[in-house]
Amino acid sequence: MDLTREAATVAAVAFLASAVGWRHSPRGVGSPLAAPMLLLGMTVVALLPAPVALLVGVGDGWGAAHDRWTYLLAGTLLAAAGVLTVRR
Repeated sequence: MDLTREAATVAAVAFLASAVGWRHSPRGVGSPLAAPMLLLGMTVVALLPAPVALLVGVGDGWGAAHDRWTYLLAGTLLAAAGVLTVRR
């Protein structure tokens, strides 16, 4: 149950990348952009320094990392809503 936020955030980031690709591709296809963006995003997450790390051990500030995942999820969903509501 504790990893639900992380999984939802990763899914939302993939959705956002797909939505951006869909909005900006001439054919309206977003999936070719989603996979590389998700891999790039997870690479960045793995390299974050300790004060803002999202991937931490259970005893290394797990609660604060969960809060950061929540903020990232909320920001990603807001960005996705913004991308999908802006007219072409």
